[in-house]
Amino acid sequence: METEMTRIAFQEPSKNGTPLMPITPMQSPIPSSPGTQASELSKKELQMKTMREIKVEVEKVKGRLQDRLMKRLSAVECKAEEK
Repeated sequence: METEMTRIAFQEPSKNGTPLMPITPMQSPIPSSPGTQASELSKKELQMKTMREIKVEVEKVKGRLQDRLMKRLSAVECKAEEK
């Protein structure tokens, strides 16, 4: 069974001038449109929301650590008073 192999380097461009390789959005030379700006804004909003959530979680962790440290300090002080 034979398979026909065509080299891409020798392909001729299409008659309507479209490129052989598709251009991905990252390669596109078209400037950003209002839709892109809106998506960038929503990315920024999502980042801000995530940062707020992280800050809340950090504060919770700080509070728990502070409680644990205060309990340990209290326990050490109680033992010191017993002696």
